[in-house]
Formats: sequence, C-alpha cells, structure tokens
Amino acid sequence: ARVRPASAPDPCRRGGERVTGAPERRARLSGAQRGQARAAGGRSWIGCSETCAMQVDCEGVERGVGSHVPRAPKVGDSVSTGTTIVAVGFQGGVVLGADSRVTTGTYVSNRVSDKICALEEDSIYLCRSGSAADTQLVGDHVRHALEQHALTLVDGRPTVQSAANLVSSINYNNKDMLMAGMIVAGWDKYNGGEVYALPIGGTMHKVPYAVEGSGSTYLWGFMDSAYKADMTREQAEAFVQASVTHAMSRDGSSGGLCRLVTVDATGATRRMVQGPQLKLQWDELAL
Repeated sequence: ARVRPASAPDPCRRGGERVTGAPERRARLSGAQRGQARAAGGRSWIGCSETCAMQVDCEGVERGVGSHVPRAPKVGDSVSTGTTIVAVGFQGGVVLGADSRVTTGTYVSNRVSDKICALEEDSIYLCRSGSAADTQLVGDHVRHALEQHALTLVDGRPTVQSAANLVSSINYNNKDMLMAGMIVAGWDKYNGGEVYALPIGGTMHKVPYAVEGSGSTYLWGFMDSAYKADMTREQAEAFVQASVTHAMSRDGSSGGLCRLVTVDATGATRRMVQGPQLKLQWDELAL
C-alpha cells in the first residue's frame, strides 16, 4: 500500500477535521467551487468532492450525503410556494378554478385549502396564489372595503372592476412586501362576466381568461390552443377543470382536488371534483 509522507498535506483535512472516504474520492474543491456550492444550497464540502461521505453546511452541521436531508428552516427564511388558479369568461358569466394543495418548500402543509374566496357573496370572487398569509389579508381588507362601498350604492352591489381596482391598489402600494398573484372574476349588471388578472407587482389587466401560480408555466400553451371565445357554461367549466388537471399532473406544488365556482346572473354555484374523478394524464396511466 502507498503511504503518504508525513509532511504532505492531507487533501481531506480542513479546520482540524478529517473526512473519511476512499482515497480516490478526496479531490479538493477550488475556492470558486466552494463558493458556488454555498450559493446553490447554503452548504460547502470539507475539501472533498460530492462523493465524500460527509457534508457540512455553513453552520458546521454534518449531514450524510446519501440522505439528502435539507437544512431545517428558520423563522424569516423564504420558502417556495405553489398553486394553480384559473378563470375564464363565457356567455353570461365566468368560471373560476383552483387546486387545493398548499406547500411550504417541499412540505405539503394543507391538502384541502380553498383558494377561491368571495369578495361579494354570489357575484365577485378572488383566486389566490403566492403567500397564503398575504393573499388572505388582502382578501379580508378588500371584502371590508367593498362592504363599506356597498352602503353608498343604491342597489348595494359593487362592480367587479371596483373589486379588482381595490386589490390592485393594495398590491401596488405594497409591492415590495407582498408575494401575491391573484385573479378577480365575477358578474355584475353593468358589464356581465369579467375576469381581471392581478400578477405580482400590482398591475391589473382585463382578460378573456387568466392563469396564475406555479402551475401556470405548464398551461399557457394548452390554454392558448384550447380556449374559444363565446363558450357555453358547460364548455367553460370543462375547460377550467381540464386546465387545473393538467397543472396538477405536472406541477409538484399543485394537487389535491379541483374546486370550481361558476358565477352568472342567477348567482354563484360551487362544485368540488375530487382526485379520483379527475381525468388521468397519459403518464399517470398504469401500463
């Protein structure tokens, strides 16, 4: 066996600690590589390649490489969130749809969340994506403001555009602190069914259909090809359900069940489609 001279530096020793492993797996990382490792995951290797047996994060906590255990989150850490929300107009109203999964990084914190909340009961609804806390607070503020606004109206029924303007105003004035991509949709006697997209940043766009959330990246092509103007109620509901189903099959942060809300001149109708009732995609079939 080859013996390393006592004077030769140990390629797997740093800071007085030695990492065990096969000699051929002990190549030292350069300073640039260690910096890239820290930037990518907040961890650095102790002078070894990624095939070494031990990994040490920036706080000196050792973890087994094969276990892939992430660093425990702390208060104030930013976490990835995900969802899929969709809204589309049809002849006489709108249809809103959403999945029910709430994620905190890779952890599913709620499987049956309701992401479609009423701003004005039976006429105006808000689809929420982004930070659940941010969007719930915005929804509460807008609901309260609409109640006050309704007292000044003869018929006591705010318009969809009024609700969308309020949401946009709050988003824009707090754009540096909120992580909220939302959709406001509903029906009023002046303009019928309307859909407003309110992405992160506070802008507001009146659109024939809208999609937000992490699942939206998988849907734009499908929705551009499948959308048809002047759809019937049944076609719009099938379109929204198919869109949410596609996103749930591709996006790991979207899942659970599909909630649908249809709003027209007669009021709002809620429907829930559970997972087993959703159409399977081709890669989900047992071959």
